[in-house]
Amino acid sequence: MKRREMIGAAMTGAAGLAAAAAIVNTAQAQTPPPAVAGVGTLDRIIKDKKIRVTAEVTSPPFGILDRSNQPDGSEIATARQLAKDLGVELELVQVTAPQRIPALLAGRADVAISSLSITFDRAKAVMFAPPHGALSIVIAGAKRVNIKTSAFGSQWGPLGLVVEGKTFWFRSLAKRHTVNSEFDIDTIDALPDVSIVYGSGSMNMALYDAAAKPGVKAIINAGTGNGSVPDYAVDKLKSIREKGVLVIRSSRVADGLVLRNAEQPDDKYDWVVAHDLNPQKAKILAAVALTKPQTTAELQRIFWEY
Repeated sequence: MKRREMIGAAMTGAAGLAAAAAIVNTAQAQTPPPAVAGVGTLDRIIKDKKIRVTAEVTSPPFGILDRSNQPDGSEIATARQLAKDLGVELELVQVTAPQRIPALLAGRADVAISSLSITFDRAKAVMFAPPHGALSIVIAGAKRVNIKTSAFGSQWGPLGLVVEGKTFWFRSLAKRHTVNSEFDIDTIDALPDVSIVYGSGSMNMALYDAAAKPGVKAIINAGTGNGSVPDYAVDKLKSIREKGVLVIRSSRVADGLVLRNAEQPDDKYDWVVAHDLNPQKAKILAAVALTKPQTTAELQRIFWEY
């Protein structure tokens, strides 16, 4: 069997990121892994009945630590499946991102399954496997101009930049998302009805009645400014809340926050504020949250945290 062997899988993505599983070329390794001379890496794995795979646990959802402080994520699941398919024991070698390839070269790991860019310099040291899936990176933001490609942006600025195929992160999210969410999409078959009513001058209260039709769990009031509700609509929203439909104040303004108990006494009326989410995003979060029974206080917590 050739000395340069490869097992595992690689995942390439639209932004130049890849999750690669690579076996080191032992001829180039700084410290070759312990093995019988002339025996390839795969032969040694089968003989020893053990495969050593790197575990980088700071890149959710690919690699994380679970609540028991154990490695988890999609890369760890791939490593477990690889060991199962080979019929061998899995040993996870915990590394930081810069240590992934050095761990291969030093012989501390047999395989690195990780999200990283495939570069020419890296390909000279290790081998990358063929893709086993596709990773798309989607950058979303509020659309401010309807006909320009530069229309999207966030009021909080970018988390990082992609320059010449390399990703540079400058900030991390304080709010919960993806693998840190308390919601499991695999357990959700359908989302409850959540309506949006956009505020305007001299509004017809029949709009609220139609939005609060039987079966609707919540109404997003997309008001002006700080999620304002006109005086003549307050009693209508109070009566809707009394019927069991949750009322969430948001703003139709692109940027800013909706402050609790500012424009309206939300505590008194038992209403929720959407914080920094626009009406469309508030609708999605409310629908996901209301797949479980929620009190007003609990729903407000979710809008603070997500």
